Amino acid sequence: MNINECINLNASYKLIAGGIIDFTNNCGEQQIEQGLIRSKEVTAAMIAYGYQNKLGFAEGHYNTISKYIAFRFAKDEKIKVLDVGCGPGRVLYDNAGHFNNGEFIGIDSSLVSLIVANSMLRSDKKITVDLSNRSLPPVSLEPKNLSNVSLGIGDACGLPFKDNVFDCVINSYLIDRVSDPFKQLQESIRVLKPNGMFIFSSPLNFKENAIWSGYSAEQICRIMSAQKIVVKEMHDGMVWRKPFDNRGNYIDWKTLFIMGFKQ
Repeated sequence: MNINECINLNASYKLIAGGIIDFTNNCGEQQIEQGLIRSKEVTAAMIAYGYQNKLGFAEGHYNTISKYIAFRFAKDEKIKVLDVGCGPGRVLYDNAGHFNNGEFIGIDSSLVSLIVANSMLRSDKKITVDLSNRSLPPVSLEPKNLSNVSLGIGDACGLPFKDNVFDCVINSYLIDRVSDPFKQLQESIRVLKPNGMFIFSSPLNFKENAIWSGYSAEQICRIMSAQKIVVKEMHDGMVWRKPFDNRGNYIDWKTLFIMGFKQ
């Protein structure tokens, strides 16, 4: 897939392992090799793709995102979709295959997550995830070989894309993991076309006490409104359950969901 028309003219990049785009230009051979080794041990896929093995409980989250996309766009539309903080690629996995004329781009700061995503989205080889350290059986995952998906490593607070270029931007489980949530929201909305759809979700589990006070559900809606997002739906408290082991220990992430359109 050619995504050059989306990329900012000032951005520089190179292709690395498996065709992943390195917008940081900092991924050396040693880092790539370490990323490949760690990707074989990563357990994020257990949650993101857990429905294939009845491990993990995140289906409400992913089904809601897919519902919004399917409702907004016809399957033959030539849409451009960006998943900011795509992680192991589950949103792309669920949706790209339904829009053969569409272009789907996932960007993340984690090379390990992107290598997992690449294995799930652009391969025919079945994947087995070793979960023996949690006393769980191995997880077998079925990949898809999708020609309309591109993956890139980059900074979510400084996206390497032009203004007003995407028909849909997905910002999922991200703003509580960046140093500047306001800047990240600005960037996600900047690259969205007028009348484009913005899908946001987060447990709002910020790492710094100073940030907690500024990002309640209501405050985030106000920030979005100031950035010309008209909020159409908001749901607070959808549960994403993260399992830990075979004793049934888990964490419930109570998730805020917002869907809106850019004026």
